[in-house]
Amino acid sequence: MANNFRYIVPANQYNAIYYVSKAGNDSNAGTTPDAPKATMSGAITAISNLSSNVAALIIVGSGTYEEAFPATSKMGSGSRIVADGNVVIRGNGSNNLNASVGAPIFDGLIIENYASISLRAGVVNCLIKNIPTINGTSGSINQNSVFVNCAIINSFAYSYCICIDCTLLAGSAINCYFNGNCYLTVSMIGMSVGNFDYNHIMGYIRNTSSGTYKNLTDFNTDFPTYNTHSLVPTLSPRFNSVPRLDFSLQFDSPMLNAASDNTKNIGGTLFGNPYVAQTAPEWQVANGAVISVTDGTPDLVISGTDLSIAPGKTRGIITSAPMRIALNPVQIEKMQYNGLLLFNKSLAGGSGTNVNVPDSNVFAGDNTTGGGNPDRLSYEMRHTDNDLMPGSDVDWLNSGITAPGNFLRYEWNTKPIFDNAGYGNGSASFNPNGITSPVSAVWIQLRVTLTNLSSNV
Repeated sequence: MANNFRYIVPANQYNAIYYVSKAGNDSNAGTTPDAPKATMSGAITAISNLSSNVAALIIVGSGTYEEAFPATSKMGSGSRIVADGNVVIRGNGSNNLNASVGAPIFDGLIIENYASISLRAGVVNCLIKNIPTINGTSGSINQNSVFVNCAIINSFAYSYCICIDCTLLAGSAINCYFNGNCYLTVSMIGMSVGNFDYNHIMGYIRNTSSGTYKNLTDFNTDFPTYNTHSLVPTLSPRFNSVPRLDFSLQFDSPMLNAASDNTKNIGGTLFGNPYVAQTAPEWQVANGAVISVTDGTPDLVISGTDLSIAPGKTRGIITSAPMRIALNPVQIEKMQYNGLLLFNKSLAGGSGTNVNVPDSNVFAGDNTTGGGNPDRLSYEMRHTDNDLMPGSDVDWLNSGITAPGNFLRYEWNTKPIFDNAGYGNGSASFNPNGITSPVSAVWIQLRVTLTNLSSNV
């Protein structure tokens, strides 16, 4: 089958590579992008059958994977499980995710609703939510990740993390945010000053499990040389929308440029536009967003909280109003869609709400063979580094990489880059091995195309 994987595998770093896709099959070998496994369990089982421990890489394609997660000791040092696009790993509230043996790092995934997860190597660029128990090897590294409503019972190392309503142990915490409902236990014996600083701690801290929880001000009375660069705990972080898990910062956030290098932001989060009525204003039709119309009727309709293809239609486009992302040109680290989202249904064969795998084109095949998924999302963007808001197509300069006004196709939930032929990394024609460049902009405009070639609408 044709594939939609975009992840670039580092050369000579892994001994075993497996691919997982919602359009895959666990009877496949899983070792090539054209014959992926259907589940992460299938990939892990295949690794378990190897003759020895290896540095293994599992590349997981976009979609929601609802499954238990078995452990394997064969994923040796340097192993990684990485999201290629927007990937959700979801438990049923009673099953477990076990990575306590072997040493895989989870990279870029959303992990939610497990009874417990056990980590050994840690997580990077992940969102972890609604996990009653998180345990594993002390010293595991959690970096650039968000934890919501979790209890973490082992002493991990935290860097550029955001914790909301969590109880946790920390061997170190640098450049992190803890909200007022967080309870943090640390051991100050042997803790170096540099390993507990540049934080925004609005919750409570205690020294060892026998200590008394105190706010940061009172805790600093006992340990005055720590957290000397941390923010005053009463300051609002000025997130855009915590209920919607949008931790981008408003323009007056005290966490901007307050990290240890004086340029990054505490929590590792980015500056972003605020929401209005739970939807970014640029995606509201009343504020300039445009929904395509054919035969005199809109191609997209709102179904619950989803945008879906209207009955009788096979394709629909929504285009945002122009968005200002910075005062001066900045490099975009991740392409995000903050609108009417919920395009993450987990049916491999497609669904009536057109929410499955983001992709750049429709491949040959059909639902029964898995060779082509009729439900596709394509994400496009155009940009300019001019200070004034674009008023017409010619104002979108696109850094000169393509004609003004054109949209380039990029991969969602990853860093948008383009090649020297003018293709974005969401295009099937993108050349990852050529000369590539990141997108730097002041203004951007996004466009999302939903395609459904099946007859289930």
